[in-house]
Amino acid sequence: MSNWTDTIVARSSPPGHTTRTLIRISGPKAEDIIARLLDHPITEPRRLTQRRLILDPDSSPALPVLACFFEPPACYTGEPTAEIQFPGNPELVRRVLDRCVQLGARPAEAGEFTFRAMIHGRLDLTEVEGIGATIAAENDAELAAAATLRQGALSQVVNDIADRVTHLLALVEAGIDFTDQEDVTAIGPDELAHSAGQTLEKLRELIQRSVNWQAVTQVPAVVLAGPPSSGKSTLFNALLGRERSVTHHQPGTTRDVLVEEMNLPTRGPTPMRIQLIDMAGLDEPLLRLDRQVQEQARTTIEQADLVILLEEAHDGPLPGFLIPSHERRIIRIRPRIDQQPPARSPSVINVCALDGRGLPELLEAMAQRLGAGGPTMAQGMMALQPRHAAALQQAADRLAQSIVHAGGADRSSPPAPRVANRRKDAGIAPAWELVAFELRRSLDALGSITGRVTPDDIIGEIFSRFCIGK
Repeated sequence: MSNWTDTIVARSSPPGHTTRTLIRISGPKAEDIIARLLDHPITEPRRLTQRRLILDPDSSPALPVLACFFEPPACYTGEPTAEIQFPGNPELVRRVLDRCVQLGARPAEAGEFTFRAMIHGRLDLTEVEGIGATIAAENDAELAAAATLRQGALSQVVNDIADRVTHLLALVEAGIDFTDQEDVTAIGPDELAHSAGQTLEKLRELIQRSVNWQAVTQVPAVVLAGPPSSGKSTLFNALLGRERSVTHHQPGTTRDVLVEEMNLPTRGPTPMRIQLIDMAGLDEPLLRLDRQVQEQARTTIEQADLVILLEEAHDGPLPGFLIPSHERRIIRIRPRIDQQPPARSPSVINVCALDGRGLPELLEAMAQRLGAGGPTMAQGMMALQPRHAAALQQAADRLAQSIVHAGGADRSSPPAPRVANRRKDAGIAPAWELVAFELRRSLDALGSITGRVTPDDIIGEIFSRFCIGK
């Protein structure tokens, strides 16, 4: 970020023509700039007020606007902030921004408003990541995962665990540094092992009830599989609504794996984004090239979230090794019912890609199956970014190691009690310096999650995903 003591300005609403747009100003000159822009000063903070905005006192007519001023600390950035709402004409927006720059502001960088909120203690790093994830969310699961970060749920648990570790570290270091002081009572090995063990249990419980962020944000892969010339490519084009794959009656037309994203209609307000995959027909390979194609097809099937299996009326069953290992990941359809008898089984969907018969039922089945098997955010569950998961695991490992050095027993980790018992049976005193060292490392790992001791490169990586005006 540039000098964060500057006054910054940016459009905080979506670009382009909009009904209304929002310009936000933050920094020490915000109050002066908003006063010079409006025909009358704002007398009551935090109250949306009707005013007229004057771009050029000599020529331009005054523009009716809604304006508001926020005094710190009761504002998003933690510093003086002004907001102006007016019709979202792009040329008008440009002129207002230019006028703000003339009056002493500079254009904000990506994520700079949120960065200032963090600098002023309004947000911690996980809450910042939650805001960024909310902006990027494309479905309900991603919004729910982002909300756990944005609302501080992860921070609260991590801070509670960090406070416990800090308390233990203080007692251990007091015992090391002030052993000659009569009024200082050092913590004993058994007490430390008990307290650290309880904290370690809470930490591992947090890890166990969390899900990987990629599991929430990944796009489900749906594969069209079936014998050669069974109509996969025709169905592929019909589902996409355009001619993407080459179709021909001759077997083996499709050799490579074709991947296209599409929006799958759902019963909710927003569609589900999926990857639709077309590939070679499944058959017993004869040539070396055929074996490579079939191996690629098998790998694609095994990695898919859902398989649409096209079954012909006259063909026998597919080779067993090419059928997905989990039946719940399969939707069976009878294709080309304009050329062959439809299936009588209620578990098979009859489809004609040319005239659209059965396509609504297929799309509904796809949405239900992916919705039932896709990621969900249950009560108390948290989605962890990769850096969160790594830091939590490191904190747990260091805390467990501190118990070992103290001669205690980490009951949840089988090898540790045996080492600890050998130390205790041999009459070896606890290695308190090593205990303190491991507790500090555990505390540093926890602090990196919320931003207490986070390196600058991590902060830069997080804010690189933000957009202007946020």
